[in-house]
Amino acid sequence: MPSHCNSTSVANIPGATRARDFGRHEAHQAPAIGVSQNFIEHPLEEAITTCHQPVRDTPCRVPTPQEPRMKIGIIGAGSIGATLARKWVKLGHEVSLANSRGPDTLRELAAEIGATPVTAVQAARSGEIVVVTIPQRAVADLPKDLFIGLPTDVVVIDTGNYYPTRDGVISAIEEGLPDSSWVSEHLGRPVIKAFNNIGVQSLAEKSTPKGTPGRVALSVAGASPDAKAKAMRLIDELGFDPVDAGGIEDSWRQQPGTPAYCRDLDVPHLKDALAAADRSRIPEYRKAADDAAKPFFEAQNRR
Repeated sequence: MPSHCNSTSVANIPGATRARDFGRHEAHQAPAIGVSQNFIEHPLEEAITTCHQPVRDTPCRVPTPQEPRMKIGIIGAGSIGATLARKWVKLGHEVSLANSRGPDTLRELAAEIGATPVTAVQAARSGEIVVVTIPQRAVADLPKDLFIGLPTDVVVIDTGNYYPTRDGVISAIEEGLPDSSWVSEHLGRPVIKAFNNIGVQSLAEKSTPKGTPGRVALSVAGASPDAKAKAMRLIDELGFDPVDAGGIEDSWRQQPGTPAYCRDLDVPHLKDALAAADRSRIPEYRKAADDAAKPFFEAQNRR
């Protein structure tokens, strides 16, 4: 499984969907390499099983009156995008949702969630947060002027993951550029890396109140402290502990196959996992994740 670890169907492995449809993003969880016994293990067979389990939407933390509601645009209406939209609407945020096929194809889902179906361009201009949650290669298919003229304080969150079997070989990433740095270059906009290393089932079901022992933590990487603070606030509202993972150049530490990838760790263990990642092993991490995801991608291509 690829991009988003545990989902309602095998098609929802973190970032594992086909690049030809950026509105159907999700992939599977590949086993991380070289993880110490302190880290939670998620064998591939278990991950496939959990992908088929029904998703129960657990309550989120309702923002206090001092915390203003946000306007959030989501580009990508797959399992991660739809789950985030559903939860943020319940929190009182105003959500616009886009896919590659146009708003008319989203009306039923949007009505169920309480979001507004829009085009990708409209989603990018819908407010103060824009979430890009599509397969890596599909980023290149987004409108070239998507973020031109957008205020600098609009935060762009990238949830994607690079899988060569699905996305094709991207030379810059193979040569060492972090996945999200490549996305940032294509969008012409700084991005925050978040939500790429949690499965949709965990995202939907494992929300817990702040202070709960063992609360699942999510890492956030990016250059802007203000942008990261907004992303971290949203993560906390969703029922997870945010962890500052450094700049976007450090986001490789939460890429597929690494110790921090899709393991539902609490804060201390997530920090340990991020620190345990070895940059020299990125090709090894990527290959292990891609090899594990390959049967899923091949099955998708046969459909």
